[in-house]
Amino acid sequence: MRVVAVLLVVSVASSAIVACSSATPAPPGGSSATTPGNEMENQSSSSSGSQSSESGGGACALTPLNPKAPPATTTVSFANDVLPILEMQCGQANSACHGLGLSPKLSGRPWLGNTGGAQTAAADVLKGIVMVPAVEDPKLYEVAPGDSAHSFIVIKTNNQQDMYLSDCSACGSDPYTGLKDCGVAMPQSLPPIPADQLQTIATWIDEGAQNN
Repeated sequence: MRVVAVLLVVSVASSAIVACSSATPAPPGGSSATTPGNEMENQSSSSSGSQSSESGGGACALTPLNPKAPPATTTVSFANDVLPILEMQCGQANSACHGLGLSPKLSGRPWLGNTGGAQTAAADVLKGIVMVPAVEDPKLYEVAPGDSAHSFIVIKTNNQQDMYLSDCSACGSDPYTGLKDCGVAMPQSLPPIPADQLQTIATWIDEGAQNN
């Protein structure tokens, strides 16, 4: 797959170069989805179906959830606390990777928000990450409710993906390069997400990854 550099200008920071693939693989059978929400819904069923048929529930079977007991009340809101982080750090900052008119089913990348001030529907983002197997490591969910330690979005943003290299090599592939690896830390080619924001995301997941 040919990789090109995408020049992005972030309104709240200086210009940043983000290395992302501009090519979008064609959908199976030549069909295409019409909305991000529909595409992400398709991704969930397609990913789990293909992994099931290829692995037979063996070496590449999804890791069982190990959720923490949910708290009586949540302290983190997805719409108010988590979504703004994803939009800024992954949707707007990496607009060609996880924002804009991205087709998550076709590219294998979670859609994490709109750019340019456009309204993002929280439910549409959640469809593409909660209980959806990661493309690089289909043994893990992008977001495993109650289990941030085994949520791939947390693993990637904490630069821990190489701990799962054997699973990525055996079961998945990098959607940017097509290589059998876990890819790089996110956000790609940009400064790491601040620790307090990472903790906010992890807390939301551990509290059940609710649409709140």
